[in-house]
Amino acid sequence: GNICSLRCKHCCEMVPYYTQRSFSPAVEIIKNCKKIADATGFTMYIELIGGEPFLHPEICFMLGELLKIEDVGYIKVFTNGTVVPNQELCEILKNPRIVLVWSNYQDTIEGRLLENVRKTREVLENNGIPYIFSMSKTWLDFSSFDYVEKAKEDLEKDFEDCFLANCHRLYDGVLYRCPHQYAAVRLYGMEATEPDCVEVSKYESLEELSERLYEFKERAYVEACKYCVVPYKAEEVPAGEQIK
Repeated sequence: GNICSLRCKHCCEMVPYYTQRSFSPAVEIIKNCKKIADATGFTMYIELIGGEPFLHPEICFMLGELLKIEDVGYIKVFTNGTVVPNQELCEILKNPRIVLVWSNYQDTIEGRLLENVRKTREVLENNGIPYIFSMSKTWLDFSSFDYVEKAKEDLEKDFEDCFLANCHRLYDGVLYRCPHQYAAVRLYGMEATEPDCVEVSKYESLEELSERLYEFKERAYVEACKYCVVPYKAEEVPAGEQIK
């Protein structure tokens, strides 16, 4: 979804730049994640990234149902720490198959949000919930969607070296290759058709979906790569810098 407590200028999901904000219904997320996991035989992990996942009104139900999918290794949940988890959520986060990743934006936020970060740390530690605290102070800015002139071999090399090439995004029943492609489609109307994406929700046959996912995995690059400066030409920017 694209609801968040922060307005990060260089958000890789482009969350602050949407005019309409919403979360995907939990039942749709669960259904499509299960379908992908069943079609692949085993999915190493599922990421919940948002926006801010702790703001999703069905976060507890969603985590509980995702944990029931046997052919998923673990669930990775990202948070910016500004939304203090309630006790129900804390109990679910104690599950050993959930990995909590806390993004470090303490240098770029202030006031009530910073106070909530302190409270979140206190709640997590009081409940014995382990978490990974990101120490990164910088991001790479790939918020530009301008056309970049690249030869085919350069597109393939950039895709092979790209740290985002396997950061898939699942939204509204469609699996996108990376957050840049996802944002380009949703914000700027870029077309993404199969095999550059997978319309998971339309497949009834797991065998057919499995074939499509394999083809998707083997792509040398996607069309959105022609409008991206990653991995070599992206400017380094402060992590979590807020829009004033």
